[in-house]
Amino acid sequence: MKSIQMRLMAGLLGSSLLVFGIGAAVIHFATRALLFREFDATLRAKAMALAAATDVNRGVVEFDLADELLQEFSRPHSAEYFQLTDANGRTLARSASLGTNDLARLFGTMNSPRLWNLNLPDGHRGRAIGFQFAPEESGTNGPPSTAAAPNRIVTLVVARSLRDVTHTLGALTSALLLAAAVVAMGMIVIIRLVVRRGLIPLGDVADRAARIDASSLGQRFDTEPLPAELLPIGHRLNDLLARLEQSFERERRFTADAAHELRTPIAELRSLAEVALKWPEGNETTMQAFHDTLEIARKMETIATGLLTLARCEAGKQTVSRETIHIKKLVDTVWQPLVGQAGRRQLRVAFDLPSEIRLTTDRALFGLLLANLFSNAVEYTPVAGEVCIRAEQRDGLFTLSVANTVDDLGPDDLPHLFQRFWRKEASRTSSEHAGLGLALARAFAGLLGMKIRAELVLPDTLVLSLEAPATS
Repeated sequence: MKSIQMRLMAGLLGSSLLVFGIGAAVIHFATRALLFREFDATLRAKAMALAAATDVNRGVVEFDLADELLQEFSRPHSAEYFQLTDANGRTLARSASLGTNDLARLFGTMNSPRLWNLNLPDGHRGRAIGFQFAPEESGTNGPPSTAAAPNRIVTLVVARSLRDVTHTLGALTSALLLAAAVVAMGMIVIIRLVVRRGLIPLGDVADRAARIDASSLGQRFDTEPLPAELLPIGHRLNDLLARLEQSFERERRFTADAAHELRTPIAELRSLAEVALKWPEGNETTMQAFHDTLEIARKMETIATGLLTLARCEAGKQTVSRETIHIKKLVDTVWQPLVGQAGRRQLRVAFDLPSEIRLTTDRALFGLLLANLFSNAVEYTPVAGEVCIRAEQRDGLFTLSVANTVDDLGPDDLPHLFQRFWRKEASRTSSEHAGLGLALARAFAGLLGMKIRAELVLPDTLVLSLEAPATS
């Protein structure tokens, strides 16, 4: 599943790192250009100093380098190199650091010298400057002139190692990479916090939507605190809830009206069957038909009554009269009609009901709720199975659970247990139940302010639990 939070985090982090990377690249290349510009300026200044030390005396080119400048080129492993050649390429002077090696004889003019990168004799990368010029005549003043005789034109090439520049750029690159790592870790934390905080309203909407059920369709989302991006969603959800509320209300009215209208013909059908059975006049086949008709009428009457009760509960028209009741006594009373059926099915029934537990609730509705839970357990527990009814009161909470063994129920069935008319395929042929028992139990629990839930414990035990605030 794609996560909006992860996509936002990845997008923000990626774009932030991209911007940082572009900025780091700009810094790197700008620094590199500045270092090379300064390096070239220093290299050119040294070349001019060497050119100034070159003159012509009586037609002979002489090279007289100052001691302090000479020392920079005299060391065998120096990073500074120069070579002075005449017009025919013969070496007139060279630095001691060159040894017997030569520098590439590339050149420009003094006003526009040539600069290039090269491999130095020591194997390191370096940068060189080269130009041609005409040395001054001894005893004359003025700048050298390239208009002098061709045989007096000399070529000067000066080279210098790039180790310092390379080290500086390497240190800068390392610093930028370290900064990128720190920024990335910091951005992960910051972006995560910002995105989570920004998505809180969306999570609130999701939580609110998750709590909506058929009994809370009248509620609406509060759009006032929603950000502008979620306002359309809030409005559409409110519109949807309004339409669902209207649809459910129409369904309730139809169910109530249909059940109410069916009560009279069902009662008449039942009366006719009962009268025919009380004063039989036909043969055995006819009497059996009247008997079947009576059973069908009773089932239809049960369904109609259950639907009417559900409609009243969902509409909030079922009255609730609370009193303090003794749980153990009420359970014994409600269980008594089921003793025979449990015995015929050879069920092992266990009760764990502390005698001191009491609860303030509606006796009649709570009794009907328990009757539906108990009846469901007795009907759908396999033959020779187990039923356990337990109640406890702890930490201000009253809990009553009905556990029974099952052989045809899976985790996927749990969400359907409280739906009206839902039954597992294996029990659809039963004529004893219409599938309204647990739906009624949930409706009664809602009226009484209780929570009812179903869970499978191990693979073969269904537990239906009721929870309510304990009576102090």
